[in-house]
Amino acid sequence: MKEKRSYQSHEIASLVNPYDAQIFFLYSPLPFPVSFAVHCWVVTNMAGKLDRWEVWQSTGQCETSRGYVHQNLFPPFQALHINFFVRSLGRCNPRLLHIVQDHNLADKMIAFIKKEAFQYPYRHDYFYYPGPNSNTFVQWIIDQFPEYPVVLPKGGLGKGYRR
Repeated sequence: MKEKRSYQSHEIASLVNPYDAQIFFLYSPLPFPVSFAVHCWVVTNMAGKLDRWEVWQSTGQCETSRGYVHQNLFPPFQALHINFFVRSLGRCNPRLLHIVQDHNLADKMIAFIKKEAFQYPYRHDYFYYPGPNSNTFVQWIIDQFPEYPVVLPKGGLGKGYRR
């Protein structure tokens, strides 16, 4: 399967292995006037139980929110088309960056995310640019696993943010 292209949500969902551990790295483009930028998130799969992890621009949006970090704020593979002018959401197709299918690595990453996501160092801070934002969060996860060489898209503003 070719990565970094647009998929229908059900196409990505069909890649879920209900018997194993996986990590999906996804993103969706932002609209004009920032159409050069993307919003990244992570979906964990532990034997068919899916959890979506991301940083979102608002706090306290669901029961499983801590600061700007959210677990299952939106459906796992739903891409979001954000309209900055009226602060509303539309829909577009998600883009699949990569799937971690190595059982041992996926297990380690899921354990880390479940234990540490709500301890993310910037969980109480959010700025569209230069960060911290959703891309900073996903890059923080990736940085914990140097053996996993995934690179966020060039439109991932905030991926290099450091305080």
